[in-house]
Amino acid sequence: MAEEIDFELFSEKFMKVFRKEHQKSSKCNNKLSDAMVWTEIFSVIKGGFKSHNYYQNFLPSDVYITKEASPCLTHAEAAQVYFIFLKY
Repeated sequence: MAEEIDFELFSEKFMKVFRKEHQKSSKCNNKLSDAMVWTEIFSVIKGGFKSHNYYQNFLPSDVYITKEASPCLTHAEAAQVYFIFLKY
């Protein structure tokens, strides 16, 4: 998406479609709230102070999943958040 996006647009336009398309896939965990996914993408993966040290200014998946993801997330949930980030 080339336009500036806020949480409401992310939730209504992206996550709603993503969940519908992936509802039967193991890649979609309905326990992850849109707010948690949004926060992880924009505060950690893309917006964390370490993200700008990497190519394309976002954390690589291995760094995010093993070191930087919220401690509230399991390893599998962090991997799902990163998968959503890549689709976004």
